[in-house]
Amino acid sequence: MDYVIFAVYVIFSATGALLIKAGADNPLSLTLTGGRIGVHAGWVTLVGLSFYFVSFLLWTKVLTTNDVTWIVPMATGIVQVLLLTGAIVLFHEPVNAMRLIGAAIVVCGLVVMNIKVKG
Repeated sequence: MDYVIFAVYVIFSATGALLIKAGADNPLSLTLTGGRIGVHAGWVTLVGLSFYFVSFLLWTKVLTTNDVTWIVPMATGIVQVLLLTGAIVLFHEPVNAMRLIGAAIVVCGLVVMNIKVKG
């Protein structure tokens, strides 16, 4: 596995989602007027969408070169923990015991998936 591509994917995916959330004051909107399609968004939202688009391109590479049964849970677990952390730090979203327990379970699952068993 190319760990650099995977790491960049994870960072771009989480950052893109957080930037889209940060741009919520001026979200993406689509309009149809007189047969023309208009797209309006703030710069933070556009940067977030760009990060998310790049992460999608990286994801296609990661997904096609790894075992799906390993890479999908690994990637989604890491991204979810990064998003939880980012939302708490950047947006001061509430955190409670259940969210922390859930994040801990995700991390434990990632560790268990990476234990090498001699067989």
